[in-house]
Amino acid sequence: MRRFGLGPRRTETDIDTDFISHDAPPDVHAELRAIYTLLDALPARERIALVLRRVEGLSHEDVAEQLGVSLSTAKRLAASSDEALARALGGDT
Repeated sequence: MRRFGLGPRRTETDIDTDFISHDAPPDVHAELRAIYTLLDALPARERIALVLRRVEGLSHEDVAEQLGVSLSTAKRLAASSDEALARALGGDT
């Protein structure tokens, strides 16, 4: 099984078999598929910003430091990825 990476996009991935348990209920499976598809489509810096904010719980300041960007750029990346996540899930997040 491949690990999901934050860096450059993977060239071969089967989201259904690589990242989602076969035991997952259909609604969970659909939501996870939407999230992984979104992550795969995001530019690397937006993907990293989203994971650092949403998964790791880092502040905008910490995200800026980790990415080596200004605070305003970190906020913009987080906002852009949050909007993309909301669209992928069909509502607000």
